[in-house]
Amino acid sequence: MMSSRWLQRFSRIDLIDLDPYAHRLFRWNHGRALRESGTALHYAAFDALDHLDALLKQHPSATIFFDNVLGQHLFRI
Repeated sequence: MMSSRWLQRFSRIDLIDLDPYAHRLFRWNHGRALRESGTALHYAAFDALDHLDALLKQHPSATIFFDNVLGQHLFRI
């Protein structure tokens, strides 16, 4: 599991996930720490891998963290 302390280093986090419930689990695990640090959290439900080129062009300086890609492969195919 990723560390809330590590996530607090970012001013904004865009959580993109196929799972419509992923943001709830993420907020449950990290929400309090992110609120304390003032980190803005934005969620979108779509397949980021299908839009990866556009996302990289839109956010060229972004840190991208891929989590549970293999676990979501069944949803993608």
